This record gives sequence, structure tokens and C-alpha cells, in this order.
Amino acid sequence: MKKKMLAALAASVMLCGVLSAPASAAEYKKGDVNMDGKITALDAQLALIDYVEYLVAEMDHTLTEEQLELADVNEKSYTTSEAFGSRTSPVNVKDSMGILFYYTASIADESVKERDIVDYLKENLPLAFE
Repeated sequence: MKKKMLAALAASVMLCGVLSAPASAAEYKKGDVNMDGKITALDAQLALIDYVEYLVAEMDHTLTEEQLELADVNEKSYTTSEAFGSRTSPVNVKDSMGILFYYTASIADESVKERDIVDYLKENLPLAFE
């Protein structure tokens, strides 16, 4: 119960940052979870909140199908243990970590913003794909 309350609180705090999702994720780059045209720390937070709410607190996804597709930067699904009800999600902590790593690198090096997030992470943060 405590986990669900914490997850609900986290979601309500971040709710103001989630924009309405358009019809197709194809218009946006992987990692741009809120579909605002930029990959930022907010995108990493949204991915992490969805992970915690769906896989840990066993709530519904907070992200739309399109947003889940964009948040899944490592293109791997994650399944919880029996203790958490054996739920599977395309988004996990490694996706959030990868988005935040990419965003941080793009602040330090402007050319990173032009790179595809998946290719960049495979080169620079292979841990996200293990």
C-alpha cells in the first residue's frame, strides 16, 4: 500500500509535465517521451515514473502506447518477479537511465543532440542494453 501511495504521489507531481500525445510516435525521436521535440531530464522522469507505477506499484501505465514506444530506448522488455505479479513492460530503469545519460551528454556536447539516441547509447552506455 505504501508503494502505491508513493507512486501515486510521484505521478501527481509529474502530471503537469505530461503533454497530450499526438496520434503517432513516429514523428518524434526515441527518448522524447513527452513529445515536445526535445530529449530532457523530464523524459527520463516520465519513463521512471511509468516503470515504478506499472511494475512496482502494479498500477496502470501512466504513458500512452506512443509514449511507451518512445521511452523504450533500449528496445528490451522487462518482467517483474512473482513477488511483483509477473508484469511485463517495455520501459524499465535502464531506459530512464539511458535517456538521462543522453540528455546530460547533450548539454556538454552540442553534437550529441544530432545523434540517434539508440546508436549513441549503444556506443557510450552499453550497460543500458545488457
